[in-house]
Amino acid sequence: TGFVLVTDAVEADGDFVLHHMVTRFLQAERRVCVVGVRNARVHYASVAKKLGASRRSVDAHLSFVDAIAEPPHASTGGLRALYDRIVAALEPPADGAAAEAEAGSGS
Repeated sequence: TGFVLVTDAVEADGDFVLHHMVTRFLQAERRVCVVGVRNARVHYASVAKKLGASRRSVDAHLSFVDAIAEPPHASTGGLRALYDRIVAALEPPADGAAAEAEAGSGS
């Protein structure tokens, strides 16, 4: 098991790398968790399908956490709520498929 972190900046958009990596991992039946601030889960799912990932793989293995869905509260320790949502998204689903009602998924 491992992790791949793709970051970008205004000067260098990393979307093409992110879409490529998401699609490759989904084609290999690997779990993918995208923590996004710009696009919704449906965007990443659509692009992955257009690039060759199967619908079944996308539905079963793609998790999405919207990093700005809930602003951090000072009383919860800043980014702790976001961290907790990421940890929850990385847990294997009980039924073997990605949860449809992910917190802040925007899908």
